[in-house]
Amino acid sequence: MVLYLFLVLFLLIGSFLKQDKKIFILSFLIMLLIGGLRGISVGTDTINYKDLYSGVELKGFEVGYYYLNDYIISHGYNFQIMIFISMLLCLFPVFFVSSKLSSRPLLSVTLYVLLYFYFNSFNVMRQSIAISLFFLALYFYHKNNKSGYIISIIVAALFHTTALIVLVIYPFYKIHIHKFIYIILILVSFFVGALNIFPLILQKFDIGELYKVYLEVSLGSATSFSFTRLLLNMWLLYLIISGNHNDLFLKNFFIGVFLLNIFSFSPVLARISQYFLLAQIIVIPNLMLSHSYKYQRNFQVIGVLYAIIVFAFLISSNVGEVVPYTFCI
Repeated sequence: MVLYLFLVLFLLIGSFLKQDKKIFILSFLIMLLIGGLRGISVGTDTINYKDLYSGVELKGFEVGYYYLNDYIISHGYNFQIMIFISMLLCLFPVFFVSSKLSSRPLLSVTLYVLLYFYFNSFNVMRQSIAISLFFLALYFYHKNNKSGYIISIIVAALFHTTALIVLVIYPFYKIHIHKFIYIILILVSFFVGALNIFPLILQKFDIGELYKVYLEVSLGSATSFSFTRLLLNMWLLYLIISGNHNDLFLKNFFIGVFLLNIFSFSPVLARISQYFLLAQIIVIPNLMLSHSYKYQRNFQVIGVLYAIIVFAFLISSNVGEVVPYTFCI
């Protein structure tokens, strides 16, 4: 854990200093080395990926991961190279988009670490790659490059099919909704999730044996309340009230929280929300307060404090089993 704390301290100090490209690049290299050179004991799913290495089959649409795996094996490289390249594919889009769209790029990267996206990539590697590629797609959408947007999503789906769901959200970007509607939807979805109402509804339908297992587990509890999810909802409500609720990245943040609330009963389904939640690393540095620009710096500090609380809670609970950290041998 000490290594992670040094990383966070380094990023926090750099975030509130004068933005320096050298520090930005150094941060990329440090994070790449930490993630790419980790041992297989770091991250719950890392060892499972190792067990699948060289045995990955060509299935459905997810040919990207298959061919990457096959390429590395055919050139005689070991599994550690697979980890390193996967980490590179996760980090590069995040650093690229942050450098182009964030008012404080290193702050965005710091939030990527504090809000646990970085550590989640130690586990669900394929989906983390897809999430970063969708983040790149948002950059293209922001630049009115529709072909770049579509291509990025298709490439993301080659690593994890769930990326295709973001195409359904596309029309939502075009419409303007009153912030009161956003607030109502967030409050309703939070209580629907916290009280396990959605599983009660789903059990009335034939949803297949796999998802019935998740329903039975969730229905065994009267609630799926989560402190970090409550904090996330409160933070989003503050952002909607204080800033431009029709901002592209804030809209994505809203979608992410809404999906996380609704699917809180199932960690597998709730992962879909991560595609959209990543947008907050651009929202926090960039969002202009409606009441006064002079409080913008204070707003960023509040955002960082919120992220630190999330990080402290998740890392102390060792979510994803990323502690203790060991280097590869």
